[in-house]
Amino acid sequence: DRYKMSAFLTDTEESARMADMARQFLNDKTARGIGYFGRSGTGKTHICIAICQEMKKEHHYWRYRTQIQRIKTVMYKDLEQYEELLKIPKTSPCLYIDDLFKGAWTDNGISNQDLQIMFDIIDARYINGLQTIVSSEYRLDKIAGEDEAIGSRLYEILSPYIRYVSGKNRRINC
Repeated sequence: DRYKMSAFLTDTEESARMADMARQFLNDKTARGIGYFGRSGTGKTHICIAICQEMKKEHHYWRYRTQIQRIKTVMYKDLEQYEELLKIPKTSPCLYIDDLFKGAWTDNGISNQDLQIMFDIIDARYINGLQTIVSSEYRLDKIAGEDEAIGSRLYEILSPYIRYVSGKNRRINC
């Protein structure tokens, strides 16, 4: 019950806008995706999980930091296992990518491995018209600056349901 739409706090103008966009998305039978981008602690994961539950259809939760490490471990060692690990994110009818590129950004940008893996996933979803939900601390324009193909595909999949979330981290007082 913690991650239901009814439990999502709409006590600020920003969180009310987040919930409004979620409801619009849920009522749009042609929508291919929705994305929330912004600071940690602003409710992005909560609203995305709530959307998945409200859709009442098959979906898969894909935590970027955990899954990317598993994939990178086998990427150049075992092609069969690599393809197996990409199967669900590439083919799930609805995929929620939580915290896209979390921990991947360094002073030199995002590693080529991370970009290659995410391009494979995003491109497959883009080509096959599969519904995709994304949360990230990084704005789409910053992602596109690292890899235009990933950024532009995400923009097309998620548009018009893209929200840049502002406000403070609600988990801590900062």
